[in-house]
Amino acid sequence: ASMQTLVLSAKSKDALREMKDTLADALDLPTAPALADIAFTLQDGRAPYEYRLSVSGEDHGTVAAKLRQAALPRNAALSGSPEVSFMFPGQGAQYPNMGSGLYAQEPEFARWIDLGAEILQPILGLDVKTMLCYGDPSDKDLAAALRETRLTQPALYLTQ
Repeated sequence: ASMQTLVLSAKSKDALREMKDTLADALDLPTAPALADIAFTLQDGRAPYEYRLSVSGEDHGTVAAKLRQAALPRNAALSGSPEVSFMFPGQGAQYPNMGSGLYAQEPEFARWIDLGAEILQPILGLDVKTMLCYGDPSDKDLAAALRETRLTQPALYLTQ
């Protein structure tokens, strides 16, 4: 089974509460459609309304449980087209080999890491890809190097 994200939206909190509870009950039925079909219909076949929530999971039971536990939003979603914002974690989130899973499984991520590492090589004097994708997570020297701001900032930015 693959991970699926179910996106719900409704015109009011009460309608959203009813929608998530009804969907959770429907997911428990043996006749429930495939999660991928439900996710597709909710994402592409429904209009977005002011009150929204989403849950992800790989099977009906997990998604149903998450729907039942999901907190309703306190406020309506922003309307219109808000400006794009980029948010990055601060230093302290980095660790050796932190990009290895994405690098191995996502060709587009790997492409940007390769390009970024190539650009950063002459600036940093090292291959940041080694730190991000091939480094030993238990290597204390590598972890210490990654705490140096001159390496931390480019490594985090490139990963993001």
